[in-house]
Parts: sequence; C-alpha cells; structure tokens
Amino acid sequence: MLVLACFNGLISFDNFFENRFDPRLEKEHLFVIAANILLKLFLYLICLWRNDVEQIKVLSKDQKTDILTNSTALVFALLTAYVNQIYDIFGAVIIFVLIIYNWLPILLVNSNKIQGIQASDWRVAAVKEALGQVDGCEILDFLLYHAGEGCVAEVRCAKKGATDIRGAITAKLVEIDWIRAVFVEIEDEKNVSLRDCTF
Repeated sequence: MLVLACFNGLISFDNFFENRFDPRLEKEHLFVIAANILLKLFLYLICLWRNDVEQIKVLSKDQKTDILTNSTALVFALLTAYVNQIYDIFGAVIIFVLIIYNWLPILLVNSNKIQGIQASDWRVAAVKEALGQVDGCEILDFLLYHAGEGCVAEVRCAKKGATDIRGAITAKLVEIDWIRAVFVEIEDEKNVSLRDCTF
C-alpha cells in the first residue's frame, strides 16, 4: 500500500505538470466510487462488531483507511472536474498522507512478527516459566520464533521417568494463547513422528 500510494502520487504530479491530465468524470465512475465507499462502510461496521481479534483490528483500520481515501478521491475528483485541475494534486497528496499515516504504524508494529524471527524476551521468559512447571524431564534447550502473530516452540528435553513428557510439555505450552505449535524432541528417542507434534 505504501509503495502504491507513492507511485500514484508521482503519477498524479507528473500528469499535472506535463499537462497530460484528463479530468473527465463519468456517472459510472461516481457510482462505482460511491458503491465502494458504502461497501467499505458496511465491512468496517462488521469489523467494529468483531473487534476482539487482532487480525480484525488491522482489517478494521484498513477498511477505515479505504473509506477515507475513497471519500477523499470522490470529493477531489468532483472538485477537479468542475472547479479547477489543481485540486487533483491536493487530493493525491491527502490520499498519500492518509495511507502513510494509517499503514506505517501497522508496518512498524508487525515487522518483527514475520515468520521465523526470534520471539521477544518477555515471550521467551513466559515459555521458560511454563517449562519450569513441567515435572519428569530436564529441559535441555528450546527455540521460540514467530509464526505470524503467534509463536512456534521447539523443545529439546531428557526424560526423567516413565511419564508422557511430550504430552505434558505440549499441554503446558498450548495454555499460552499466542503459542501456535509445539514440537518436542526427547533426547532418548531417535525418531519423532509428525503425529507427535501439536499444531
């Protein structure tokens, strides 16, 4: 979105200054833009109603940005067509700023949640604390890395008894709401079946 906003802004400036600008606006264009705004408004209201999931919060912000940018595009397209061509540049700049303002924070917050990135210290501490509560094994090592907004835990341990240590570790870690998958490798086992992994 950020790249597209920059690209469209540059095209708008170039078209204006090179006098290749055609401000005609047909009724069909107005109808499509207005219908899109109404559809995005409906989707935004649904997102507000289901605002309990992080992905829905991001989607809600996206819908709000689309409503603002499409409304701005509609207003400035009308001003450009019926008042003065200079309004096209103002509209492009406002749309550019709206997209940057709304998407840059999402990018900055979620850039560290890309697949495979090491989890933050507080998440590592939470997993370490949960593993410390599991009896019947010695935790040799564990990895914790991002998979989207959640994390994947890989645990290597040694058995100290005849208990189902894999099940105990998995059960303890999946209690943490942001754990998406748990892989447990037990030191005395040579082969670990994929059926023993929890997703």
